[in-house]
Formats: sequence, C-alpha cells, structure tokens
Amino acid sequence: MIQFKVMKRIITSLVLLGIISVLFVRFVVDKNSGVSDDVQLVPMQYYTEIDSIELNRKINSQEDYVLIDTRTKEEYDAGHIPTAINIPYDHIDELTSYPFEDKPLIVYCTLSSWRAPYAAYSLSKSGKENVILLKGGIHYWEQDGNKIVATNETDPLVVEKPTDLLPQSPVVVDKTLADIVFTAEKLATHNGQNGNASYVAYEGIVYDVTESPLWVNGVHRPAFIGGFIQVKAGMDLTPWLTFAPHGVENLKRFPVVGSLE
Repeated sequence: MIQFKVMKRIITSLVLLGIISVLFVRFVVDKNSGVSDDVQLVPMQYYTEIDSIELNRKINSQEDYVLIDTRTKEEYDAGHIPTAINIPYDHIDELTSYPFEDKPLIVYCTLSSWRAPYAAYSLSKSGKENVILLKGGIHYWEQDGNKIVATNETDPLVVEKPTDLLPQSPVVVDKTLADIVFTAEKLATHNGQNGNASYVAYEGIVYDVTESPLWVNGVHRPAFIGGFIQVKAGMDLTPWLTFAPHGVENLKRFPVVGSLE
C-alpha cells in the first residue's frame, strides 16, 4: 500500500513536471520570436517579418516605407509607433485601395497575432508586394524600450485590445440547415487536405470554413486553442470552444452544410 502511494506521487510529480516544461518551452519560443506559430493567422507566404530592431533602424535611417497600425482608432490614438498611419484591419477597401505606390508595407497590431496578419493577407491578395509583419506588434516594440506616441496631448500607452473583435469572414452565411447528416468519420474526411473542403462541427451543426483565410489547408490560425489544443478541420469543436479567445459567434458566420449525428 505504501509503495503504491509512493509510485502515485512520483507519477503525479512527473506529469506536473512535463506540463511545466512544455509551458516553459512555449514561453521561450514566443518571447524569442515575438509571435510563435500558435498565434499566426495566415501562412508566411503572404508576408515576410521584421523585428523591432530592424524597424527602429528603418525609422532612424528614414527609409521609404509605409507603417500601418491595423488596430482600432481608439487604440491608435492612445499610443502608436512613430510614423504609423491607422487603417483598421477590417477596413478592407481602404487597405487595398490606399495609394501606397510601390513602397514596402509594414503592418502591426497589439501582438501581430491576428489583425495584422489578416491585413497582410488582404494586402497580398490584392496584388501588393513586399508586405511585412512586425513580429510581436506594438507590445514587444514598447517592451524593447522603443518610443510610442499618442495622437492627443496625453501620455502614450498601449491599451488592451477590445474584447469584441471578430475577424471578417469572406463568406456569406447560409442559415438554412443543409439536409446532410455527418458521422464523425465522414466529418474527419473534410480536413482541408488534398483538395478536400474544410468542415468543422459545433453542437451538432457542421460549418464550411473552406474559404476563410484563417483556415488555410484545414489548419486554423492560431493553430492552438488555449495554447494546447491543436485545431484542424474535420474536428468537432464542441468541447474546445470554451477555451477559444472568441465565442461561437465567429463560427456561426460560416455556411451551414449539415448536422453531426
């Protein structure tokens, strides 16, 4: 009995140590790279990256570029990187029609986690070349000791990002429930790979997320919910969406294609 209790304590300690090790590694990766793979929304093929050191060099040497703050006007007014203009990420028409000429376009948001990558995607898809993402966004820019400025005569600060932000989906939602019943096995085949569509389920309803730039090749960006649940097409997301930074409202914007038995 005593040996069993000792073994149980050893196993529990090892499990806890393993969890702590994983969390520590993930923290180090995020800190060193500014934005880890867990929070990138769109593939790197749509943009390149620079860090705050390189951006500081560009500002000080007065290189020819356009720096775009993709946050809300309120966030921008409270504090932004010098020389930046403000075009919120979801103002797609303004982003893609602005007279940037052929200058390099550098985009950022709070952490450059999903608003700036989404803007970079929109710019790239509209034909803009040389689109660049600032790794870690304004948060790491300020954390590295760089200057920020406010629009008004107030002390500049990086405010918390709004909690009601929703990515703008390029698809029109069809609210009519399609007359198709999916088994878990059938749903799993719609994984976004090898030309297959990307479907996910929530509370018995199956949604088509194929056309979303946040679900490229069936992998959601960010790829992990809560830092530990890898999200891919073909999954039933019912147990996991409570860990997501956004609510189910975001998913319900997509077309319904059937139900999950």
